[in-house]
Amino acid sequence: MNRKRAFSFVEILLVVGLSTVFLVLLVQFFRTSNYYARDLDARVVAIATGNTALRRVVKDIQEGRRLLAPVPGQGDLAWGSWLSADGQPVTLALERPAGAPPSPAWSPGRLVRRGATGGPDEVLAEGVLALYLRVPPVPTGRDAQLMHLTLVMEAARGQPIFLIASARPTAADVRCPLDR
Repeated sequence: MNRKRAFSFVEILLVVGLSTVFLVLLVQFFRTSNYYARDLDARVVAIATGNTALRRVVKDIQEGRRLLAPVPGQGDLAWGSWLSADGQPVTLALERPAGAPPSPAWSPGRLVRRGATGGPDEVLAEGVLALYLRVPPVPTGRDAQLMHLTLVMEAARGQPIFLIASARPTAADVRCPLDR
């Protein structure tokens, strides 16, 4: 009797089952990697936007004459003000959309720079969850004009990204009108 060699039913079932498990794991791997890649892209965009805004604010403060608010030891403020190089007050604030919940419940807003001349507001960043400006209490020998800035940006799924910088105005020899 000459029998042809063939696979048994159990062997075929085992191969199909293992192949299915392998394919399911492979598909799940690609779905998860795609999910995290999109999440990473959103984080990179939020960090780039926030860093660009912070660099602009730090440059403005460094080119300015002196800080107006916050004062040393005042605590964290959601806005700040300083005198620009030409002696005009500049304000930095976080604007929330109309109807947004109050500050503890984070809702994305925009970081706005306002000049004293009444011109249009300059939007520095969108998707800002919080802004904290602080000048620490000044013990002897410390800089009373050093401002610490914390910008909280919204990333994927509403997760916050904290960006931190410090700046101080350069000393100006010319007295501005507000110093008199």
